[in-house]
Amino acid sequence: MTNRYEFTVESRKAYEELPTSLAIYQQLDGKIVPLLFSDGICKSTGKTREELYNMSIREVYGDVHVADIYKLADDTFNCIKSSSSMNTNFRTRFNSEEDYKLINCKCYKKEMQKNFKLSFFEFNEIHRLLE
Repeated sequence: MTNRYEFTVESRKAYEELPTSLAIYQQLDGKIVPLLFSDGICKSTGKTREELYNMSIREVYGDVHVADIYKLADDTFNCIKSSSSMNTNFRTRFNSEEDYKLINCKCYKKEMQKNFKLSFFEFNEIHRLLE
């Protein structure tokens, strides 16, 4: 049985206060578990941390464009379950908007103290990357 990674109070606060859209996950006993969401991802999705923690996998991909779901899900699971990184684009809607936004998602693995391996996901709107 794998233990859940615990952030120090200071590091949790630092990550959570980031204005960038960041989500950190850990693979625990074959399940993908969210550990942390930044202020930036809460703002961009219009959801509270509690709402994000309680979302099912189906809900996570619910607003992703149907043509992008399978590739995004495959890339995401491969990043979390292996040591590979990920850099992919997908279309999604936030806050019940009608128009899709193009999002770039980067995932990288980081080994923390005591050999814990976490998956860091960073999300950026493409037009913001070009500004």
